[in-house]
Amino acid sequence: MKPLYRPAYDYKREFDRTPEELAYPFEGDFSFDLSNLTHSACFRRLQGKTQLFPEMENDYFRNRLTHSVEVADIATKIAKKLNHEHPYFKENGININLVRFAGLAHDLGHPPFGHVGERALNKALIAFRKDELNKEKYNTGLRYEGNAQTLRILTKLEKKFVNIAPEGPNRSFPLFAQNEGILEKKDYRIGLNLTYRSLASIIKYDNELMDDNVNSKKGYYKTEKSLVDRIKLNTTGKSAAFLKKNKIKFKTIECSIMDVADDISYTAYDLEDAFKGRFVNMLDFLHNTDDVLLKKIITEFNHSLEKANNENLYQLPFKLYSLDESGIKDFQYVLSYPFIILGWINNPPIPKKDIYKRNNKTHLTEIGRFNVSRELYILSQKLIKNGYFRSYFISQLIKYFIDSIEVEINETIPPLSSVHLNEPAYMVLEAFKQFIFVSQTKSARLQIVDYRGEEIVTLIFQTLIKNPQLLPRDFRTMHENSSEIDKPRVIADYISTMTNRYAIEFYSRLKSENHQSIFKPF
Repeated sequence: MKPLYRPAYDYKREFDRTPEELAYPFEGDFSFDLSNLTHSACFRRLQGKTQLFPEMENDYFRNRLTHSVEVADIATKIAKKLNHEHPYFKENGININLVRFAGLAHDLGHPPFGHVGERALNKALIAFRKDELNKEKYNTGLRYEGNAQTLRILTKLEKKFVNIAPEGPNRSFPLFAQNEGILEKKDYRIGLNLTYRSLASIIKYDNELMDDNVNSKKGYYKTEKSLVDRIKLNTTGKSAAFLKKNKIKFKTIECSIMDVADDISYTAYDLEDAFKGRFVNMLDFLHNTDDVLLKKIITEFNHSLEKANNENLYQLPFKLYSLDESGIKDFQYVLSYPFIILGWINNPPIPKKDIYKRNNKTHLTEIGRFNVSRELYILSQKLIKNGYFRSYFISQLIKYFIDSIEVEINETIPPLSSVHLNEPAYMVLEAFKQFIFVSQTKSARLQIVDYRGEEIVTLIFQTLIKNPQLLPRDFRTMHENSSEIDKPRVIADYISTMTNRYAIEFYSRLKSENHQSIFKPF
């Protein structure tokens, strides 16, 4: 089998590093990429972007920066575990710097207010294309999507390197710096000038976002299409045309690890925040009496199972859960499973007469449930009120998921090997994820925040489209040097850099009587 890495290709980047950048011979290419990321402005801005609950409400809640750090840590643990235990990876180890890079970088494209801002910008760009450009007959690529924006930020927007071929990165740098990387209407920006393998680690969806394809919800922009083709060629040794012809989805092992780590982090730590905020408790998972809520959660859960079935992720397809009393009962068992296997509802021990098996699953009789109700209530309250209990449970839950990782080696193209959770862990993770999504993310209290966020982002876009002179100097320069089709993209790029607080302040300058001081910089 081929090795996981092919140094002649994996360490290539759009432009070679300069002698100044090679001043530290002990720093490898992937380490160099990781350092450039952690010192970048786009990474720092994640501290001002919401994860689940608005960070200004409580200094405990996570933001996109802390979430990204946690994803990187979980991804690193998965990679180390595979390098230590799996025969193939013992010989062809997964590069830890690459995996960590993927974890830290995966959410850079989130605009202010997260998915709400993402949706608002996507709607605004599509509406502008139809109403202003009237370009219905060909693909302008005017879409907004967080993963696509991440790639664009790393390869274009982040202010680190510029280039004029063939001299190489940062030649004639002063000239480019004063023109924001644009000279005579030609764009020489190259972002962080990362290796192709590092860029591959954040391409989760092998899909060009097309104007006429409503199913192209996630992927990469038309503006990065040729770059993605080069990433594919240099990472796999196969052309983009070859991969498409043979129906080979492009997703590297590092990206696959990051993707699973993201799901684990999102599920476990959003659950911890919800416990801390007293928005849910353990009994909501074990004995939820809101059948309307449970049916909504089961519907989303079934969508996750259908997706896994369509992707042939597991040997046997999942059976979907019915929305009747039987289906609700079976689904609640899935929700209770982690509490059972981690021993959280076995203290005190449940009498054997109160436990029975059905369809190879463990169940409690009604009397058994009643007998342990007191202990369950106490434990439920401890998870809410006691930081030690809460932290211990979440760490055990994450360990359970990491220990459930399985690997699929791609013997033809090893870099496209993948990881996934085993069937029981996948079901638990998706059940928990959809529970939090429906009960919290879609709750009225957060929907009000979302509505306000979408309104703010939409108005800022509409205002700047009509009044580009309001852009700060650097983006105004880019706007003035852009084509008709690219001008709205520049507006979206600018808004994507905003934190929640900055977007609110900018909005207040436009609409509020109590506007911010003119001396506060853009």
